[in-house]
Amino acid sequence: MNLEQIRDIIVLISGEKGHDFSYGPEDFCDQLHLAQLKYFKLKIGLPEEYVPGMPLPRQAYEITNRLTEDIRPFKVSKGWLLGNPYHMDSSGKMDLPEDYYMSSALTYTYAHDGEYLERKIDILSDLEYTDQTTSVIKKPDKFFPVCNLQADFIRFSPILTEAINFSYLRLPVKPYWFVIDNDGIYDYDDENSVNLEWGDMSIIDIIVLFLSDVGINLKNSDVLMYADKVKKEGV
Repeated sequence: MNLEQIRDIIVLISGEKGHDFSYGPEDFCDQLHLAQLKYFKLKIGLPEEYVPGMPLPRQAYEITNRLTEDIRPFKVSKGWLLGNPYHMDSSGKMDLPEDYYMSSALTYTYAHDGEYLERKIDILSDLEYTDQTTSVIKKPDKFFPVCNLQADFIRFSPILTEAINFSYLRLPVKPYWFVIDNDGIYDYDDENSVNLEWGDMSIIDIIVLFLSDVGINLKNSDVLMYADKVKKEGV
């Protein structure tokens, strides 16, 4: 579903609900981006939904196959296994990618008896990392390495010379509406626009959030009905 189709759905609903749709391309994209960020936050797990005795929110990253599929476009995997290895520096630090949002998994690849093997790197909190790196009994080693995320880098213990494999989530890109000027008539240019990266069913949910932010409260099934109408009738 491209930006023009999304806008047509919102314009149709706004008109029928007595709301004036007055968003230009830039304001429309700003509001749509806000809605998709809210949806992204919902999918990876709202921290405000955590309650005592219930360690997980209603939705959380990789808690079900459906949620994993919804968020899949924003998964990034880099490392030796994919031909773009990461390496920590001599002090045991590795810069976080510029598009990084949330870590998923860290491993490193090493050679042993002619084979390449992988070891998991546990991601620890500040306190856990300090406890282990200062411990005489459970100090991290090459077979049980640990790491800890800081503001713009990851620190590791011990320092590994092998290549790092890193899986993480990035934020959705901001949509951009591009138009072509045809003698004063502005036509939507899908090829040069930046569309949402979500699947169509997720986009329906994002439209619901968009409408809610402007004072129109509808169920997903209602928006889906309007979407089918736009698709079939082009209105």
